Amino acid sequence: MRRKLLLLSLCLVFTLVLAQTAFAWGGGSRGFTADNWVNMADLLGLTEDQAQNVRNIQQEAFTAQQDLRSRLHQMNFELRTMRWQPGVDQAQAEAKIQELNELRSQMDEQRQQYREQMLSQFSDQQLAEMMRNGGGHRGGWRR
Repeated sequence: MRRKLLLLSLCLVFTLVLAQTAFAWGGGSRGFTADNWVNMADLLGLTEDQAQNVRNIQQEAFTAQQDLRSRLHQMNFELRTMRWQPGVDQAQAEAKIQELNELRSQMDEQRQQYREQMLSQFSDQQLAEMMRNGGGHRGGWRR
């Protein structure tokens, strides 16, 4: 019974990870399309300094998140392969899942910090305009 529960739990985790990946690759609600892409620099009337600061923050965020994303993919792979290793028990799987969840939390916190850095570059009027326009994509911006 315990083995079936472990197998079912791991299958559920694998399915959720696969669904999330497919959703992200498929464009999902956060993807850009020709219908929702907006040149935010022009729309908000950013100065060259503001635009450069935003680009720098985005580059820094991308670089920082790239290593974390790689580690996340590696951990997901390790969790999937644990299913086929003799002797791996529920506690080992739960430890790996906890490690994965901690990394996801770290990534979320980091994303929020970069988002706040970026939003701090805008005037109140520019922020209001961005919120009115959904941040240039369907996902919008939230403070």
